[in-house]
Amino acid sequence: MRRFIQSLVLLISCLLLVSVFSAAAQENTAQRNKETYVSALADASAGKLDALINLFADPYLSNQGGITIQKSSPQAVEMFAKALAAAIPDLKITPDVLIAQDDLLAGSLTYSGTFTQPFSFAIMGPNAVPPTNKAVQWTEMTFLRFNNEGKITESWIVSDPGGMLTQLGIIPPQPGGGAPPPTNPLIDPVGYKTLSADDLATTFTSGMETRNTASWQDSIKSLTDSDTVYADSHILRIQNGPLMEVHEGESDAGSDFLGMIFGALPDLKATPTIIVAEGDWVASLLTFGGTFTNEISMGPTMTLKPTNKSISWNLGFIDRFNADGKIVEEWNADDPTPLLQGIGLMPPQS
Repeated sequence: MRRFIQSLVLLISCLLLVSVFSAAAQENTAQRNKETYVSALADASAGKLDALINLFADPYLSNQGGITIQKSSPQAVEMFAKALAAAIPDLKITPDVLIAQDDLLAGSLTYSGTFTQPFSFAIMGPNAVPPTNKAVQWTEMTFLRFNNEGKITESWIVSDPGGMLTQLGIIPPQPGGGAPPPTNPLIDPVGYKTLSADDLATTFTSGMETRNTASWQDSIKSLTDSDTVYADSHILRIQNGPLMEVHEGESDAGSDFLGMIFGALPDLKATPTIIVAEGDWVASLLTFGGTFTNEISMGPTMTLKPTNKSISWNLGFIDRFNADGKIVEEWNADDPTPLLQGIGLMPPQS
């Protein structure tokens, strides 16, 4: 009996050690991926693109909008990266927030610089786009999966391409300047950027991943009743728009349009494709889908008739939770093209 107990204790001890080493390995892998990606972005911002290009496996899976994901290559990354860097020699790619867990990394990036040289990219046509000599800036949300060798095998990019293309002069500005400005814009830095270095570091090590992920998943089960997960006052950034402060019961600039979409697609649901959690942070890629069955009234002169066809599009979210498990800061990004085409506000791609 004593030998059996000793053997059992030894077995449990070995299992515990394996568990500890496995958890440590996962944590180390996640941080390795984050540090490698940060370093590659810093090199790219200094004009050295090879480190970023070489991060991608050959082939890797790529999604640049819409729902489908397809094979791509580092050569495709190289073509676009070099075309963009040539047109914007002082291009900076700033990681605002990066969240890593296991083999996944998610983040919000800001691209900025001055468009001083012609932009020549085959997909845009045979003629180079002349420079505007103006400052440009846009954001994107990225979701990456790494393999054991530290190579990116899967990449989802969530952004409104109109933001970049308009600033480069490739497409004209939206009539009326787009969405109305918020009534309560905030001046950057706010939110997590006001935290001290130690406090910010703590937000990535709080150990609240399980609680925060569960809260977020519960909140998206009912799209029309998710306010309970938000703090009474939270900071919101929608795509390339300004930061704003949203209070309980207060609508943001896009809530009226969102209400119309809920009414037009009564079966609308959000399905999490990717969720990444680290400390106080949760990043998620959601696929929204529903059937356009009810008409949309856009005012006295425009009514969009239902097609009874399904519409799907992706949204990216990055949320920071407080100690009470409430969201105090949320950034989101999407490419609205599939939705706008589906309801008839944009022509389908030729």
